[in-house]
Amino acid sequence: MDYSAGVHSDRLVDMRDLVVLVHASKTGSSSARSLFLDAALRNSSRAPWVCVLGRDDPQSKTERACAGADVAIGPRGPWGDGDVRRAPTRSQRGIRMLTTLREPISRLISEYAYFCLNCGDYRKYCGKFVRTGCGTARRPTFTQWVARAPNQYTRHFAAHWPPQTWFRNSARGFPNATAINERSVTRAYETLSSASALVLWTEDMASDGPRQLSKLREWLGADTNVAAALRNVSAFPRANSRRRNRNYNISQTQRRAACAANWADCALYELLRGRSCAC
Repeated sequence: MDYSAGVHSDRLVDMRDLVVLVHASKTGSSSARSLFLDAALRNSSRAPWVCVLGRDDPQSKTERACAGADVAIGPRGPWGDGDVRRAPTRSQRGIRMLTTLREPISRLISEYAYFCLNCGDYRKYCGKFVRTGCGTARRPTFTQWVARAPNQYTRHFAAHWPPQTWFRNSARGFPNATAINERSVTRAYETLSSASALVLWTEDMASDGPRQLSKLREWLGADTNVAAALRNVSAFPRANSRRRNRNYNISQTQRRAACAANWADCALYELLRGRSCAC
């Protein structure tokens, strides 16, 4: 199964590829999710073009559960962190991937502050699902946090993650995963740079919303219901903004350590953006 499978020019109109929003933690994925849900509510409480799966809906049945929809959105939880890749055939709908990414070191700082210092998202990393020491006197330092599960972009998009396995593995530091290498970076780059994938960058969503929304509508297809529903939207909604989070600033030593541990993600970022990590 492969995100990079292209759109077949001879596919029937009713077999248009299904766009799946793949969640990447602390990159603006919640904002993208809200974008589609808000548009659905504005246009119709039962907008047929968006398919919202429940927490217990298996990913393996995404295509059948979302037959007729333009966009599939998982619940807040493990579904959105998993993998729904499958190569299309002439008789099957293909999968296109929409995801959000962020400069890697900025994402790590935000992740540490939100999940560890502030125990956000229902104390996910503060004992609710994973025991990391966050929320206790044995709370890990930023450098320890970064070292526990580095290079998440590369790991996420270079390999296939069966349903429900991404969160379990990333939360525990990928205990049984194979080592990543330069080939892993290449595979992740091929996935994310494919015509069947679109990456929205957190920084651009905040600073250049109208242009990013225009790019999104064009990629979705100008004649689709979802693009029409987003036609009058000029900004991405703010998500997870109610909670007052403790800010966190890292030292230059911590920054260098984060860059060294996340060498693959920094290499991937440079390939995708033509920019270096904030080291």
